[in-house]
Amino acid sequence: MKRDKLRVGILLDAYLISAWQYKMIENILHADYADIVLVVINGAPINHSNTSLVDKIRTHRGHLFGISIEKALDQVYHFLIERNFSVPNASSKIDSKPLLDDRPALYCQPIQTQWSDRFESTDIDD
Repeated sequence: MKRDKLRVGILLDAYLISAWQYKMIENILHADYADIVLVVINGAPINHSNTSLVDKIRTHRGHLFGISIEKALDQVYHFLIERNFSVPNASSKIDSKPLLDDRPALYCQPIQTQWSDRFESTDIDD
């Protein structure tokens, strides 16, 4: 018995995405159980926090010692154990437009609140 694939829509802030996101999209596209049928692009401006370094240190001062120890141990681990092993940068940016170009795209501006984003009913009806 042939099963229908799960129809998936993905939400992106832009087509320029992190390498790990690109890899997940590739995995879905090559899966035999799911297919991406819609790409929704966030038309709202992305709010990046412009917190200064001093404010970040002040906010996380109780964790600075633990963070420092963790970073130092991570460096020692990579130096002693994984000397010849390179890990790809999961945060590097990749253009996903060629990967998703044959999928319909919906550009919409969600209603943004502190904890969630919602779509207008007119966006959903399309």
